Amino acid sequence: MSRWEVWSLHALTLVVSITGAVYFWMKYLLETGDPLSVINHPLQPAMLNVHILAAPCLVFVLGAIANSHIALKWRTRSRLNRTSGRVALFSFPPMVLSGYLLQVVTQETAARVVLVLHLATGALFAITYLIHQLVMFRLWSKRLRRRSVHRLAP
Repeated sequence: MSRWEVWSLHALTLVVSITGAVYFWMKYLLETGDPLSVINHPLQPAMLNVHILAAPCLVFVLGAIANSHIALKWRTRSRLNRTSGRVALFSFPPMVLSGYLLQVVTQETAARVVLVLHLATGALFAITYLIHQLVMFRLWSKRLRRRSVHRLAP
């Protein structure tokens, strides 16, 4: 993966995850004192806008790394960090599809099902992506320590 792919993926995953979590908190967990208000926080529309604008960019970047990282790891049958990568990968399509469906589904029960699917797959993707990165960081730092020990050895 190139540097721009790595940093774009990290930044967009962070933006989409944080705005999604903050929007969820504002919409479903905060309560306003005004019974006529349709929003619970003044920044609620901004969080939704950033989330909706950043999400397609995340889809694009994930598509860009499909060959340089995902397919490469799949072809080489690399066992390194495979589980978290696969869980993140397989949670991504239902997260994206349910995100788009949230914008168009109007029937109340169907909308609730789509919302729960989006929240569950979004949380699963964010958590497994974080685990994937933490495991890679741990492996990278272990490799770095091994190299420095070999350099110091007489």
